[in-house]
Amino acid sequence: MDKMLLKENRWMDDVLFPMNLHRFACSRNDNIFTCHWHDELEIIQIRTGHACIQVGTEIVPVRAGEAILINSGELHAGHVAEAGIWPGNAVPPPDAEKFSEGFSFSAIVFHPSLLYGSTCDAVQTRWLDPVVKGRFPAWMGFRPGTVWEDRILSDVREMEVLLSDKAQAYEVGLKGLLFDLFFRILANSSQLSDQKVPTESIRSERMKLVLAHIRDYHATRLRIDEVADLAGFSPGHFCSFFRQMTGSTFIGYLNRYRVNRAADLLRTTDRKIIDIAMEVGFDNASYFISRFRQTMRSTPQAYRNEG
Repeated sequence: MDKMLLKENRWMDDVLFPMNLHRFACSRNDNIFTCHWHDELEIIQIRTGHACIQVGTEIVPVRAGEAILINSGELHAGHVAEAGIWPGNAVPPPDAEKFSEGFSFSAIVFHPSLLYGSTCDAVQTRWLDPVVKGRFPAWMGFRPGTVWEDRILSDVREMEVLLSDKAQAYEVGLKGLLFDLFFRILANSSQLSDQKVPTESIRSERMKLVLAHIRDYHATRLRIDEVADLAGFSPGHFCSFFRQMTGSTFIGYLNRYRVNRAADLLRTTDRKIIDIAMEVGFDNASYFISRFRQTMRSTPQAYRNEG
């Protein structure tokens, strides 16, 4: 997706109330968003179909009516599984074939500052600090069927309505729902841990270095051996590591990132298509159009006209 770039600086409608709603649809055999992270927490709820949500190196199957909360600072991505292939070489669930059908989802993104008041109290120090300071699990999934998870899913749906309609005092309702959601989690979950697994943390930090390098130098001729060296791997080991962390090859991810940047420029400027292609790192117009069509299901000109 064109707004899902790494490290992603989330734009909020209201800086005094940093919480936004996004809705997307994802077609067969297409990533919904590439591997990225941000300071905000994110609640993804699958509306139709089946999704493969990747957090770190873990692939989480999420079905229609289910939701997943992803913690602040965690690397995450979304995939539609290719037929017979589960992303990241994870073990597929029994109904894996359904995960190649495409899906739609909503994402509620909010900054942890919404959970804090002007003074420090027991709620903050005893319960909220472990969430914000990284001792909370990287992700938590919610499925219908238990009272507390049903309540969380209901809270998420009500948040979507409030964020869509923005009726009078909607911020008050959202903040109340947010606290109710965390009350249900904290009262019913034993998944809190004192610290992250060191190995996973190191891998994530290496991946963040790589993704930041792609963000800063995607318009140049990036070589795999150069980026592998940055992450402390041999080229062969790096290719395996990158695919495990993102569900994509390095070249596939780089092309998608470049296309997403081009889509932003097509939508927001009237610059020539060939100039945009060159700026984001494509030195061949035909190859750019081919990659753009594969990623966006549209030619660059048609995409600009539709925008």
